[in-house]
Amino acid sequence: MSAPTAPHIEFLESVDSTNSYLVSRAGSLTPFHTVATEDQTAGRGRLGRSWECSRGSGVAMSIALPLFPGSPEAGIYPLIVGSAVLDFVRKEGLIGAEMKWPNDILVKGSKIAGILCEMAPTGFVIAGVGLNLSHTEAQLPHESATSFALEGVPVSEIGTFVGRLVDTMRNVWSAAANNRASWASYLSASLGTIGQRVEVVETRTKSWGGTAVGIDDEGHLIVRSLDDDSLRTVVAADVFHLRQ
Repeated sequence: MSAPTAPHIEFLESVDSTNSYLVSRAGSLTPFHTVATEDQTAGRGRLGRSWECSRGSGVAMSIALPLFPGSPEAGIYPLIVGSAVLDFVRKEGLIGAEMKWPNDILVKGSKIAGILCEMAPTGFVIAGVGLNLSHTEAQLPHESATSFALEGVPVSEIGTFVGRLVDTMRNVWSAAANNRASWASYLSASLGTIGQRVEVVETRTKSWGGTAVGIDDEGHLIVRSLDDDSLRTVVAADVFHLRQ
């Protein structure tokens, strides 16, 4: 991997989990300290899933983000991280990318990036971001995934790529910290889920359909149920966009 593009970016040859690595060092972190690797062996995703990153196919990274003043609800942080990653991948050339609640980044319905946020005990949100970069179709982790290469945007220099993502995250984070009143409209605009027909999968045996209509002040998704036209709050579940 190339040399770091900024002093606060630390590159590792291999690590079990970039999030675990930063959490274990939370007492010595400074804002936006970042660790990145092309070889993550035991990464974690949402809802207890794994997110591994094999050398030469993608990048896994974690960023120490300072908490916002006023102690907002924890569910807001993943949405803002997701909006920053969305801004970044669009700037990199994936103009049609969208964010699926709470923070998966999709291109034409296929997942290209995933995010996991954890609260550290020392005033930081540890934001883990995994991006599929050079995967061929045969290398994809599942059939509903894609990569920068498959979308015609090859990434040739990982170091500068990570540096640009961190710069975007820092800019979005600073703007969000200073404009809390506009979070709802900003995040709603970033979420491709709003206005979509969706399937909400709560467990293996329980799912229901509806139309996503917005988010609440805690970052939860509000869905109008097809069953009884009621508004339901989705706190933690798999949400799938359905074709209109």
